[in-house]
Amino acid sequence: MARFDELVDYKNENGDCSVPYNQGPLGKWVSKQRFFYKKGKLSDERIDFLESVGFEWVLREQTHTKSSWKFDEQWKTRF
Repeated sequence: MARFDELVDYKNENGDCSVPYNQGPLGKWVSKQRFFYKKGKLSDERIDFLESVGFEWVLREQTHTKSSWKFDEQWKTRF
């Protein structure tokens, strides 16, 4: 499984398996795994395999954008 090996490399470099969709073929592959999981079309073996490296089926929503973090820092500095 070449993509799985790429995912493991990505996790080792980035600390998670949250590959952005626009991250080339790996991003699209990760997105498809989530899609098929939601549809109930992944084998238990594949699910176990992905979960063994910390794959998250539902991504946490980002609560802060880069600009909101900047605003938060400006607020703390002024007040």
